[in-house]
Amino acid sequence: MDKETMKALTLNKNSQSISFADIPQPIPESGQVLIKVHVTPINSLDIDSISKSNPNGFSSQILGIEGSGIIVQESKSIFSKKNKGKKVSFMQLDSSLPGAWAEYVVCDEKYFMVLNDDIDYLRGCSLMINPLTILMINEKIKAKKHKSIIHTNAATDLGVQFIKWCHFNEYTSIHIVKSENDMAKLACVAEENILVLESPQFQENLENLIKKLNPTIAFDSLGGSLPGKIFNLMPENSELYLYGNSADCPLEGLNPTSFIFSGKSVKGLWFKKWFDELGVLKRYKYYKKIQRVHFVFTSSVSSVYPISQYEEAINEYSPLGMVLLHFACNLHNSSQYLTDELLSQYIGEDLKIKVNSLPELIFDTPELPLKVITEGIYKGKLVDNKPSGPGILLNKGSYYIGNFADGQKEGFGRLVTEDHWYEGNFDKGVYSGLGRMTIFEGHMIQGTFVEGKLNGMGFEKLPSGEVYRGEFVNSLRHGHGEIEYENIKFTGEFRQGLAEGPGNVVLEDKSVFEGNYHNGVGVGKLMMTDGRVVEGTILGNKFTEDLKESKKNKGN
Repeated sequence: MDKETMKALTLNKNSQSISFADIPQPIPESGQVLIKVHVTPINSLDIDSISKSNPNGFSSQILGIEGSGIIVQESKSIFSKKNKGKKVSFMQLDSSLPGAWAEYVVCDEKYFMVLNDDIDYLRGCSLMINPLTILMINEKIKAKKHKSIIHTNAATDLGVQFIKWCHFNEYTSIHIVKSENDMAKLACVAEENILVLESPQFQENLENLIKKLNPTIAFDSLGGSLPGKIFNLMPENSELYLYGNSADCPLEGLNPTSFIFSGKSVKGLWFKKWFDELGVLKRYKYYKKIQRVHFVFTSSVSSVYPISQYEEAINEYSPLGMVLLHFACNLHNSSQYLTDELLSQYIGEDLKIKVNSLPELIFDTPELPLKVITEGIYKGKLVDNKPSGPGILLNKGSYYIGNFADGQKEGFGRLVTEDHWYEGNFDKGVYSGLGRMTIFEGHMIQGTFVEGKLNGMGFEKLPSGEVYRGEFVNSLRHGHGEIEYENIKFTGEFRQGLAEGPGNVVLEDKSVFEGNYHNGVGVGKLMMTDGRVVEGTILGNKFTEDLKESKKNKGN
């Protein structure tokens, strides 16, 4: 029987050209799975493989080192069978296997991560190599409790994510970029400590910043003379790790006295070796961590192309801003997951829909770069590393736009969560003062909030259409109030949310019930419009069907 075929982008190593072709579909062996690819990003290694005669040691004719998709065929292992049909992020570190620029890819079991429901294929397609590289680097930082760091090649997706990671962990970091254009790319995540390699003042600025911030560990992926310049200026007992060589140049300029008399060290850091040596439990611990704080590792999406438009996609590639190849869309940028607004990439689709469904809020926020802080993604002014003044704060479960003081929501603002939204005044992060809270199912309360609860005179509307105006204590009806519902009006006293004490109800036909309530149940007399009086019971604050029937019977 003939093998099944699939569409794939293949690299002709002799001409270094790409072609779109039908090739046999791979078959997973023991310890492997077959993944139907949905999205795969264009990576710098892919570009190197196309443009250089020596494609970084990759022997595969299909490029692509990571992506997202769904497992469609498993091997005989229990683990593999358990994950059939699951949405996954994957990386292709085995150079003997075909890459990800294809409809299907065979992947070793340890090189894929099952994605949470709230992470779609676009977000998931690059959630392994860069995030895991950062966690690898973080292990070295934590091992000797370093607090001040240098990293080079900062104007790449990895570099930007690492800057966010430093903010998230309160590390002080020096960011080195190649050019002024690269520096501009960091405007959304970094305001200071950026050095431009091409600047005539680079050496002087580097020396001054190292003296000021005292970095004791550095990570370089450029190679050439830069690592030596950094290493020679760093303080005693510092560490330099080399994890790339994008300049494709030998290491040079290291001063031997830095090794002999200053206790400094230079070491290599190879991602594949590090990852392959991780234990299973450590690996899954990292997978959970990556998805829990995935907003830190989110990359901006420049464009999404169908696989058939690969030439345009490759031409648009930039080190900062992902260009994606999508197997499930037919037109450029037609993917439903693509977002036009920079901030919206940090919140889930469900929350985004709820934010966009609300009335427009006119609120001026400063044009400042995004920051990753403990609470999430923040756009606004920081004072002592705390949000201050007007700003926007996003995280996995909420969206806030409004004022801050000393790191907390203060004054007027709007908070949108998965189940409700509040617009009004805050005090130290808590609903306080005039405000309105609306549950997305339709329940709304409005009035004066004290420590997060509605107190005093207020207004409440239920999904059924029932409206209450009156007194509240801790968001419950308590005191005097009125209810209107379907042309029925109740006036009386309430206690902890239920009618309690004297009350009367005016019915649609203008009949009036008067009586006393206890725990929402009223006992009293119904005075009809024709003058007759009937004794009866009201359950809750609405007449039951039985009561209406008895009224009709007694009227015959």
